[in-house]
Amino acid sequence: MEKRGLYQEARTVVQHYADLSWFEPLNESGWQDVERFKVYAQANLYTLEVFMGNDGILNEYADYLESLDQLNETLSGLETIIKSANTHGFCIDHVLQRFAGAIGQFDCFLDDLINSRRYLWVCYHRAVYEFTKERYENGIKETLFCISLCLEMKRYEDLARCVALFEKHRNYASEAQIQYYESIRLWVV
Repeated sequence: MEKRGLYQEARTVVQHYADLSWFEPLNESGWQDVERFKVYAQANLYTLEVFMGNDGILNEYADYLESLDQLNETLSGLETIIKSANTHGFCIDHVLQRFAGAIGQFDCFLDDLINSRRYLWVCYHRAVYEFTKERYENGIKETLFCISLCLEMKRYEDLARCVALFEKHRNYASEAQIQYYESIRLWVV
């Protein structure tokens, strides 16, 4: 439902599994499952709210991500936040600054099939965000990093999207950035 933009419908489903304590009888393992689903539900409700454009919940969502203290959940949450900021046009500079340390650790996911793609998308959406905020130097830097990630991960279908993003903003690149980009292009060919 989320992928199709049916956020209200998805919220109804999430609310159904947010509290499963009514199941009886529950042993210790059952109670652990109930708590795990409560955590999943909370994360999914934040995700849906942000996808619907509710930027008023960003600080609460960021608090929640920090409380989990799980880098993979931070990665997933930031992907949602950055993508939604691009869609709805809200400012997330404070969130990016808050999670700068975690973002610096995301390279640990390069060998993880699912999270490496998320990492790539966080970088891509961050580049788009930087361009939207007219911080072209940062956008170019992020785009070049995305291109490098695509090559390192052998994600050639994503490489085309990153190259197109660079070409769209090429006139904002410094001479050194263009030379770096051209050296990468020569390597790909």
